[in-house]
Amino acid sequence: MQDIEQYELLINSAQTKEQLWNAIAKISINYQQGLNTLYRRNSGIFYTGLDLADFICHTLIEYILHSEKDIQSLKFLEPCVGIGNFVFAYLKNIEKLNLDATKINQLLENIYVCDIDNDALHIYKCILHKFTQLFFNMTLPIAYWNKHIQNKLSFDISDTNGVYTSFEETFGYLNTKFDIIITNPPYKNLKANENTYSNKDEFEKDKQTYKAISDHVKKYFDYANEGVLNLYKIFVEDILCNYSKDNALVSLLIPNTILTDKTCNKLRNLILSKNELVSIIEVNENNKNIDAQQSMVSILVNKSYQTSIINIENFETHERKQINYTKLSNLSMNNTLYAFSDSELQILNILNTFPKIKDIDFIINRRGELDLTANKKYISNTETSYTLLRGRNVTLYDIRKEVISEYVKPEFLEITNKRQFVEKDRIICQQISNINCEKRLKFALCPSNHILGNSCNFIAIEDNKYGLDIHALLGILNSNLLNWYFKLISSNNHINNYELDELPIPLFSSNLHKISDCVQKYLLHKSPETLLNIDYLVNEAYGIKNTDSRNKKITNSMDNDLSYIIPSIRTNTNIRNIDNLKDYLVHNNIQLTNIDLNLAEKIVEKYHKLNNNNVLNHTTFKLSDLDMEMIVNIPQGGNWQNISDDVIEKSERLKKIKQTGGRTTLYGRLDYKKPSYTITTYFNRPGNGTYVHPIHNRVISVREAARLQSFCDDYYFVGNKSDILKQVGNAVPPLLAFQIARRIKEKIGINRSIDLFCGAGGMTQGFKHAGYETILGIDFDKSACQTYKINNPEINTICGDLTDNTTKELIINIAKREKVELICGGPPCQGFSLAGKRFIDDPRNQLFKEYLYIVDNIKPKVFVFENVEGLLTFQQGKIYKEILQEFSKIGYNISARMLKASDFCVPQKRKRIIIIGIREDIFIRPNECYPSSIVLDDYNNSTENAISDLEKIECSDTAKYTEIRISPYVQMLKKEITFDEFLTKMKQLSINKEETQLSLFAA
Repeated sequence: MQDIEQYELLINSAQTKEQLWNAIAKISINYQQGLNTLYRRNSGIFYTGLDLADFICHTLIEYILHSEKDIQSLKFLEPCVGIGNFVFAYLKNIEKLNLDATKINQLLENIYVCDIDNDALHIYKCILHKFTQLFFNMTLPIAYWNKHIQNKLSFDISDTNGVYTSFEETFGYLNTKFDIIITNPPYKNLKANENTYSNKDEFEKDKQTYKAISDHVKKYFDYANEGVLNLYKIFVEDILCNYSKDNALVSLLIPNTILTDKTCNKLRNLILSKNELVSIIEVNENNKNIDAQQSMVSILVNKSYQTSIINIENFETHERKQINYTKLSNLSMNNTLYAFSDSELQILNILNTFPKIKDIDFIINRRGELDLTANKKYISNTETSYTLLRGRNVTLYDIRKEVISEYVKPEFLEITNKRQFVEKDRIICQQISNINCEKRLKFALCPSNHILGNSCNFIAIEDNKYGLDIHALLGILNSNLLNWYFKLISSNNHINNYELDELPIPLFSSNLHKISDCVQKYLLHKSPETLLNIDYLVNEAYGIKNTDSRNKKITNSMDNDLSYIIPSIRTNTNIRNIDNLKDYLVHNNIQLTNIDLNLAEKIVEKYHKLNNNNVLNHTTFKLSDLDMEMIVNIPQGGNWQNISDDVIEKSERLKKIKQTGGRTTLYGRLDYKKPSYTITTYFNRPGNGTYVHPIHNRVISVREAARLQSFCDDYYFVGNKSDILKQVGNAVPPLLAFQIARRIKEKIGINRSIDLFCGAGGMTQGFKHAGYETILGIDFDKSACQTYKINNPEINTICGDLTDNTTKELIINIAKREKVELICGGPPCQGFSLAGKRFIDDPRNQLFKEYLYIVDNIKPKVFVFENVEGLLTFQQGKIYKEILQEFSKIGYNISARMLKASDFCVPQKRKRIIIIGIREDIFIRPNECYPSSIVLDDYNNSTENAISDLEKIECSDTAKYTEIRISPYVQMLKKEITFDEFLTKMKQLSINKEETQLSLFAA
């Protein structure tokens, strides 16, 4: 029994938010450490630190806000709450949103928790009582606790009968499921191993409990019943299937084996195929924020969609990468999740054309025959005819004979069913290999009459028609290529037989005898040159292009650096097919292997469509039956208020919007006679804004959204649905960028730029139309880089991470060499300043620091920094002012303005902050470099002018233009008139030529 009173005293003594936060951190550690070790082990409890909980909750809330949900109306559950770290991290992040008292009260009313540990729940109550006082100036009523805290859910393994407590039994009084669930479920294998018990009664008791639970799970659970039963798997299935609503967000901190382990395949399929896995936070083994002796992941699941792009971030290093699950799922890799670059995916596609060990009947893959514990009596220190080999005896190609000191008694052969393998040569490897080792696969040739402990795996080969002998197979298995492949598919320190089964073998290669000869030569002389030749021949056997020198290993061409340059391709509409493009590349001395073949095909696809008079990207998004019921009666300019009550009753979200009031842009239909509202990354959903077509019962197509953003009609967006939504919604309108670029050019006379965070290329397009030569486009998002490159083939494009030093130095060197005069871009500014902490020091603002670093090192004459309107309100403007100060420190005069796109002839009410910095030695004031607004009435800057010519063209991949009268705006987007000519016409219609911009800062 722990000293609960001591914890209460520590909680009540906290007088500030910081003191309470520190008290929670201290209590959470002490309480966990004070639990009985056996109780902790049997219950599967492991610690989650506050820093990690804070990071996970920040990620969750950012996603909620991006989806424009009303966070205070979402029902929240922590089903394994402990003392409440996740709840308090959630509330701490909520506090930064500055919600009013009514919304905070609503939010607290929607928080529910559960745990089997009554002491932990008591501490949770004490902390929450104090937390709401200090953070929200509220006191929770006594009646709150009985309703919002429950004791039992799922299985309590201290109950010998293994009785299951359902969601309905615990939370049935709510008559609804939850919108948000976040937890760190218990990790406990439900398998009783008698060797670990000192008390046989305890063993029998647990055995009985585990069997009762197992029987229930096998009968009623569909996904958690693979492999050894574990509590965390049960909770994952229960949470996703039974506790959460159809559109819920679920955040789970669980072992990273969920990503790749064979025994998690069904559970992984539930997460990936029936829901959307949005993001993964990696938590390394032995991180101080967890006390589990294994790597963990925090996964964020959105139950509304299927998985496409998965964002990954490491909690310690903040290294970021992505998994394109759409591409990965085509590799038939059992839903396992690995982060591959495009070049790696190409190699994997090649490797997956070969048969795998599991498919080859003359290759046998087994574990060692002698169980070092169960068969201990057969092990002898006296020499016999049979030598014992353990995993530690195996190295690359070799058996370490100097450490052999054990033998096996001949009678062991009478009891093993693997005798036939002992009596012939075979290939062996260790069963344990540290995940961080550079070389994980190390196979050796094992002569006959050696007996293997179960810390070894072995592979035997029989005669076959392909000419694959044991030496050729040994060289293939030891190759750097298969080592690279294995490191990608293995997520733990084991080398399991089922993982070895997945290794592809090039049976039909003419190189097999050459590989065999080289391996035999290496076994005799151990020449490094021979080892490299083996790798070279193995690569050839798979059809993988070798590097220029045989002294470079294949791993040099397949490292995990996400930065790569897609080179300049000057192309035109004469390119009709891939062979035509190849001829062009050869003529211009560009190696096709240096660019993504998929990219080349998309360039050809774009020009083929243009030559065929197709409307690029005139595709829309399927709506549900309920969505159709909602929008059918909404008139132009209308919104959710026009939806009938009987339809509203069918939607929990609409009912809440009606009860509490919601933005009049929600479920909005565009008005032909007015500009559109801001096109966001969610224009596929009626409920997230005003995206319903003015006259059709559908949301606007991708091309219509691009029109409202002022992209020309020949701009081709590629990627999956999620990719394209982000590309269009996040872009700077090219027409707005054009006017900024032209004004700067007029004042300073510069014309060479680079575009950081270029996305799909909205800023670059504007600068190109203004006569700039863009030297580089840089972005981390690979699909955005592909869209950028397809539409700007003449621009070198870097797809890479700006936090990587190699990428930064590459950009700086190219920019200096090419005498770049302007840098544009808009890094995300996500962090919130904490007490005593500057914006620039917040790790979440690393990308802003990198932008600043690059500007400081290149020293262009001008930079243009773009960001969202919300930048002004972070921390009451403190962050915004700090950004300006940081730019001033590196030698720039600064001016900042909020520009409204519709004031610059873009038919969209989009607001963006534009900061212009001019180097101090250039005597031009930055506030002179903003374009003058051209304010039009709604009729002349309307949605109708932008998209009405497409209304009779059916949305499809093969949609074609029809002859119809078009507006000057569309003439510009079809490139029948220039941006300049269009703006000249608009100036004649301007209702107000006076300056209407809001000046925010001028230096």
